[in-house]
Amino acid sequence: NPLEVRVLRKEGTTFEAELSIGFIKNSGLVCIIRDVTERKARERQLRFDAAIQASISDAVIVFDETFIIRSWNKAAETIYGWQVTEVIGKNVTEVLQTRYESEAASIEMFQIFLRTGHWDGEYIQQRKDGAEVYIQTSTTLFKDENGVPIGIITVNRDITKQKQADVAL
Repeated sequence: NPLEVRVLRKEGTTFEAELSIGFIKNSGLVCIIRDVTERKARERQLRFDAAIQASISDAVIVFDETFIIRSWNKAAETIYGWQVTEVIGKNVTEVLQTRYESEAASIEMFQIFLRTGHWDGEYIQQRKDGAEVYIQTSTTLFKDENGVPIGIITVNRDITKQKQADVAL
């Protein structure tokens, strides 16, 4: 197993490295030092991004171009009542049962989303227990370097209490 170390260069700078030592029969040893600075930076960024997603109070849901859920954060678990293990690999439309203000509003949302790759708005979704939850959403289409859609991220805020307060007035 390689050993991870910080190595000092001749000019005084340091870098993160993987050190592997192997024995050569009747000849001694061989040492390989591999610069892993970039990989370690990517790993740190991934941990940072995961910590952000875990700590925010809005549901962050990522699904692919066929609407299959690929990521579901802790806030999504809290808002919708579904655990991540219950929804990964499932169709987001079947899980959340999204309802719009009207059929016309649904069509308008899809037209805007298809034209711009982004939509902000409100709709009603269903929790695991069947209760309705009012959602304020920001949804964005992700594309690869060739412009091909590869996924959708939606950031959803539970506004049920505000909607209930508005009705009470």
